[in-house]
This record gives sequence, structure tokens and C-alpha cells, in this order.
Amino acid sequence: MRMCCKNFGLQLARQESARILPPGSGFADDQLPGSHPCRQADFTTPWFRHWMDQLGLQPVYHRKLWEYAYIAQTLHACGMLADGRRGVGFGCGVEPLPSLFAALGCQMLATDAPETPEIRSAWAETGQYTTALESLFVPGIVDRERFLCLVETGRIDMNSIPDNMQGYDFCWSTCALEHLGTLERSIGFILASLRTIRSGGVAVHTTEYDFSPGPTTIESGPTVFFKRHSIEALVPLVAEAGGEIIGLDHGLGDMPLDRHLDLPPHAPDLRDRYDAFMAQWADAHPTPNLKASVDGLPVTCFGLAIRKR
Repeated sequence: MRMCCKNFGLQLARQESARILPPGSGFADDQLPGSHPCRQADFTTPWFRHWMDQLGLQPVYHRKLWEYAYIAQTLHACGMLADGRRGVGFGCGVEPLPSLFAALGCQMLATDAPETPEIRSAWAETGQYTTALESLFVPGIVDRERFLCLVETGRIDMNSIPDNMQGYDFCWSTCALEHLGTLERSIGFILASLRTIRSGGVAVHTTEYDFSPGPTTIESGPTVFFKRHSIEALVPLVAEAGGEIIGLDHGLGDMPLDRHLDLPPHAPDLRDRYDAFMAQWADAHPTPNLKASVDGLPVTCFGLAIRKR
């Protein structure tokens, strides 16, 4: 039954791939995505196609790709991706965003967890842990000399961001904050990240989101999940910290793949179907999907965009 469901999902994704714009036809407009779950409609936009082209990635219905495009488009629409802008990334691992932002002229501090096994285990086990500046450099996105000039790395405990880490134009994290041990710590990180950016700056974070109707979820352990009520509880907390959540919308989408829930197993060997970069993610994100059953819970990604007043 599970394999029938997975095969159906793959066939549905192939059928729906015609909705994704062809190479070279995308463009980064001024559309601000807002704060919402991963939805199929975003994959059909000019901005999704544009950022996939800029990253040199084959666009498929994969929520990791959505995270990259969502973060880039949000920062672009807010005027953050320009020469001289300064950004800091948290839990960057081996993601391509520092290379992309450097190509656009931004000065970047790409950080990862300190050398403590308790904090980094969730990333290190899946090859997503930054070990050197070179591991963040993606040929084809940015010139190597430009990259080395604009990007530096650092070790930052996301549970304890230094008080003197301030003045950046923007900050971001890509599904990293759910690995801090508890939901309370994840919320604490979101609020603390606002201290790193200036007034008018933007914070963009993606995280795991449990959209089941019940009130309970996993709130402690290697990976925790946000729910609608925990996202809504952030609104006054963010306001108190001097920020405003942009365009909050909990809609899950109404297109075919928005209604498909991928079931375990999530680890077939699909490396040969990925390009060179996505092969690095094969263990952590092996099966392209927008929504999946994880520990019996329906889960997707949620994008959170915050503007600091």
C-alpha cells in the first residue's frame, strides 16, 4: 500500500511538472511570498524558476528547493540582495545560499553549530555540517575569488547568539531551528535572531510544520515541529522583540500535490536522479515531496518572514 502511494505521488509529480516554467523564462519580480507553508503554487511562479536557474538546480517538487527559492525571493522582494548588503546565515551546512548571495554582491557570515555533538548531531549525520569555507563554495553560481572575498564562516550556538552580533541587514536559516532540542529553544532562537539585524532589516527562517488538527506534536528531541497555534503565539512575541511577521497565512494550498502525503520509507536511493549538488542531500531529503508523514504526523515546511521595525 505504501509503495502504491509513493508510486502514485511520483506519477502525479511528473504530470504536474508541466506547470513549472521552462528554463530561462523565470524572473525575480517584487512579489513578497509572506509567511506560509510550502505550497505547490509557489513552484509555478516566475520567481521559483528564476532562483532555480540562478542556483543551477533542476526544478522539481522538492520542499528543500522551495526553501531556497522562498528565502531568496523574500530577501529580494525586501531589497536585501544588493551590493553592500550584509547578511548572516545560521546552521548553513552545505547549502548554496551563501554562494548565491555573494554572487549578488552581499557580504556574508555563514555560521554553523560549535564543535559540540549534542547540537550538531542532527546535521553532521546527514552531511549538512559546514567544515570549511570551501564546502560552501558552489562553482557555477559565483566566481571563486568573489566568493572568498565576500563570505566568511563562524561557529555560533543558535541557543546562545552573542550580544555583540548586531547590525546586519538580514539573517536566515534553512530548516535548522527545529534541531535545537526543544520547541521553546526554537522560539527563543527566532526572537534572538532579530537582535542581529538593524531596524528595517529582515529575518527569514524555514522550519518543520505539523499541520495535523490535534493540539499536540513533538516538542522535544532531535527534531521538533511547529503547529498553527505555536506560529500564532509567535506574533505577539515577535512584536515585543521589535518585529512584525509578514503576511501570515496558514493555507496549505489546493493543488494536486498539496493534497498528497508521502509515506515512509523516505530513503530509497535516488542519488542518480539528482544533479551533483542535490546528491549531497540524498540521505537527508531523499524523496522529493511537499508534504510527508513523519513519525505518524503530517509535516511540511513553513516559511517565516519577519521585518524588524
